[in-house]
Amino acid sequence: LYPDANAPLVQPANDARAVAAALQREGFEVEVVENADKSEMRSAVERLKAKIRPDSVAMLFFAGFGVQVGRESYMIPVDAAIWKASDVR
Repeated sequence: LYPDANAPLVQPANDARAVAAALQREGFEVEVVENADKSEMRSAVERLKAKIRPDSVAMLFFAGFGVQVGRESYMIPVDAAIWKASDVR
């Protein structure tokens, strides 16, 4: 649940589960992380990066809020407290 939201986002989790199921049916190894805070997101990305080898196919699917500051795009964790652009990083 994002701090300023009245309820959790339902559709992003449904989308993530649907994408995961489709990839699993095709034989891909999938890890689904839902409603992740900053620490959980960072850990999930690190686990993904650790599995990537030169002959790997890797995909990171993110469904949730994101923002762009300057030319950088950011995935927003559920525990984010963003009040100004400098808070995003």
